[in-house]
Amino acid sequence: MKFLVLFYLSVMSFFISDSSKRKYSDVEFTYEFSITNNSSKVKLKKDIKIYWYTFEKIQSSFYGFNGKLLNGYYRKSLKDSKRIIEEGSFFYGMKDGEWKEWDNRGSLINIIHWKKGRKEGISECYDENHKVVSKGAFRKGMKSGVWINFQSGILRKSNWSKNFLEGSYKEYDSLGNLLKKGRYKRNMRTGVWTDYVKKTRKRYDKDIIVEENVETFWDTFKEKKN
Repeated sequence: MKFLVLFYLSVMSFFISDSSKRKYSDVEFTYEFSITNNSSKVKLKKDIKIYWYTFEKIQSSFYGFNGKLLNGYYRKSLKDSKRIIEEGSFFYGMKDGEWKEWDNRGSLINIIHWKKGRKEGISECYDENHKVVSKGAFRKGMKSGVWINFQSGILRKSNWSKNFLEGSYKEYDSLGNLLKKGRYKRNMRTGVWTDYVKKTRKRYDKDIIVEENVETFWDTFKEKKN
């Protein structure tokens, strides 16, 4: 008798799980995902986008929802080639966990981590040669800590706090030579900025130059580049 009850429960669980799965295609893409009727865990917040399924289509909004919430595995792929374009998971309508995105040729574009609708943790972006061009962390959906960006042979190292550039900023060439350094305060340049290429040293206050040639370039050149 106990065996029959367990068997019945496992069969019912399978059908309930399977009934939550959905799949549809538009002109270009195919979407595979799961849904839930339970919306009790959703608390609308202005910075969190909610995803739901209604009228045979996925919808999204910051302001509310009107359908069955996406919950669990999600995959978006090219309709013709079946190549995956986006893959991740939802937690009651909110992006959650690791999400990956690829271009139409199959090259990885980015890896972003989410926690209940907000970016949380390490984020990486890649170029067509599979090299990291941007890397840093999010905390509660906002850039935080050290971010590294590499573009056109220049590596930029910046510090962030609650989505604001805050603190030390440096630029390096491909050989690791320091090209420029300075500091930010709430996205605005502040204090002395040194440009080792143009051989200038300027003082800023709220992103406005208040003094040029703060010291001679020889004094600038002698200082430690760290």
